[in-house]
Amino acid sequence: MKRIIATILLAVMVLVTSCGAEPPVLMDFLGPQTDGNDFGGVTIRINSDDNSEAEDDSGSKKGFIGTVLRYDLETTLGDAIMQRTEAVKKALNVNIEYEWEVDRETARMKLMSGSWDADITSYTGFGGMQDFAAAGMLHPIADFDIIDLNETWKYGGPNVLEGGMVNSVPYSVQPVSWPGWEPMECYALFYNRDIGSMNGITDPQEFYENQTWVWDTFESEYLAKVNLTSGSEKIPCLATGIDPLYYCLAYSNNVQYVEMGADGAFKINAAPNELIEALSEGREWVTMYGDNIDLSEGYWSHDNYDDGYGYMTLASPGTIVTGSLAYEVDFFSGIMPFPCGPSVEYGRWGQAIQRIEGFGIPISSKEPEVAAHVISELFEPFDEYIGTLEEYYSSMAFEEGTYDTEIYTSLDDYSKYDYTFAGGSDLMRGVNNNLASVLRSSKGVAEAIQSYSGQITVIAEKYILPNYDYMYNNYYANLEN
Repeated sequence: MKRIIATILLAVMVLVTSCGAEPPVLMDFLGPQTDGNDFGGVTIRINSDDNSEAEDDSGSKKGFIGTVLRYDLETTLGDAIMQRTEAVKKALNVNIEYEWEVDRETARMKLMSGSWDADITSYTGFGGMQDFAAAGMLHPIADFDIIDLNETWKYGGPNVLEGGMVNSVPYSVQPVSWPGWEPMECYALFYNRDIGSMNGITDPQEFYENQTWVWDTFESEYLAKVNLTSGSEKIPCLATGIDPLYYCLAYSNNVQYVEMGADGAFKINAAPNELIEALSEGREWVTMYGDNIDLSEGYWSHDNYDDGYGYMTLASPGTIVTGSLAYEVDFFSGIMPFPCGPSVEYGRWGQAIQRIEGFGIPISSKEPEVAAHVISELFEPFDEYIGTLEEYYSSMAFEEGTYDTEIYTSLDDYSKYDYTFAGGSDLMRGVNNNLASVLRSSKGVAEAIQSYSGQITVIAEKYILPNYDYMYNNYYANLEN
């Protein structure tokens, strides 16, 4: 309705202007509100690895941008981001340019040399914004009064900020009010509703509704019971990778490597009992139901599930909004949190956030204050273009009469950043890969975890503990109350 009103008023403006009268003020309808700042037409460049050049059907480059901040420009969300961009340009009197496909190492070298021309930048993987911040390449977000980190609905809560945090100082924010940006690089459990209905499988959301969605239910109702075939071929209940299964088991059981001690001091626990419990459970599943669990997929891959080979998979939640489950499959997927383990309070759906797609302001920016205003305006919700998040998800991404929207929008509530790419290397990822391999080995679980405790201690001391003062006071202490 707001878009219709804006269109009508724009037509009125053109008519009145043609008659020589003053045009009406349309800012209420055309974009975010501002405090009257006019930045004189300066150009703000936004570089992100979520921007990409347009391609034709053969894969040939077209020479202009085709995806902006994750959104394909030929979609509803692509329309929304460009409308918002135009509104911000008018509201602040700035020019905004999106740059694409500058590889991360080139960006790093230019940032270090001071020759980087981007005013806002975002990179993921191998440390991402946290790595840039640790190298002194970014402004602390607190330098800019216009960005209020108390607005967690807009910039992300502490568990999102942690992915761009160094020594308890946040250096990046994320547009969590935009579709597909809230529960980003963690894992959700997706299931094929078409396969379920055709084979009489109980919809998992019945257990969510009855508040019985725990490890034991998942095992007894799905791993042990679901038996699918296609001709003579066995179709697994769960088609995923060993790493996703490890992460989901660990974090659904409240694994935490730093905690508050009885004396009020923070301490490292490199071999938590919750992790031993999680890997022991996982090994039992893999051993007992090996023909019903296919672990051949990679970290974020779910190709088998997309092809109909598997009833369930573990995948990034955003894939059902902006990825393959939104555009490339011919069946309906339901979404669930991974079930709760025995060491966590029921309903606190633990997720491992592996990467944060944060946006920061490089120290090389010639207009850092203007860049901060652009972030503030740009990151406002898209309500005037697509309705509220709940309205968009219910009408565009999920089926009516389900808990999909409720589940999707709550996945980040108890998630934790897991420092997989801490330090710009595979340090923690290597440890996690080794721990994941325990699910398939015969080595004692406690012994295996203990063998990596030295590496975990080093990582915790260097990366996790320095941020824990901020994280405890702004996040974990609240969870305990």
